[in-house]
Amino acid sequence: MTLSDDPVLQVHMDALAGHDLSRINEANASPNGDGEDEDLQVPIHDFDHLDTRDLSLHEQIVELLYDTQVTKTREGILRWVSSVGGSKSKYGLINGRADRRSWAYAPPNDLLTVLIQLRAIDYKGWSPARGANPEPFSVPEFLEWLEDRFGIIVDRPPAGLGFDGPEHMAAARDNLRAMLRRLRQMGVFEDQSDDFSVQTLTPPYMEPASTDPSAHLA
Repeated sequence: MTLSDDPVLQVHMDALAGHDLSRINEANASPNGDGEDEDLQVPIHDFDHLDTRDLSLHEQIVELLYDTQVTKTREGILRWVSSVGGSKSKYGLINGRADRRSWAYAPPNDLLTVLIQLRAIDYKGWSPARGANPEPFSVPEFLEWLEDRFGIIVDRPPAGLGFDGPEHMAAARDNLRAMLRRLRQMGVFEDQSDDFSVQTLTPPYMEPASTDPSAHLA
């Protein structure tokens, strides 16, 4: 944008920007009928929410291009999250309808069982060939592992994304309670202590052979 400060270049830049703005406005309308009635112009992209009155012509161009790219980028991210989270799969991590506002972390029992079992053997030195057993672990260790390995945050809002209010903290606490309630129903969690840091999760399969993938291929 420093070139726009040059008085000679500014004249040419404004002329080009004005021409581009006209082309954008023309391309942004799809004529219906004979094209003679302006009321029949249907906008392809809605720029009405943008306030460009205090912007120069080339700044208006940048604002329009940015607005169109933000929409496409957001839609692409949502499609990616839906696909990776398996929102349409019965084994998916995300549950909800097509409307993203209904999305929630709601892994089924089968997926939770796999995650619990993976955490139980995710330590250095574990090997079914040496007869090493899966090990129980604490709830905080499981939460830390979920975040480190998969980026899943259960017990607190993500930092730096504007979810710092008390309502988000309360939602995170409810989320943790719901997860522990489900794990208790599955029989892998017993809160025998009031000390959260020592509450443990016990993997459903404690024999080393039952966790060895090669055992199922024999």
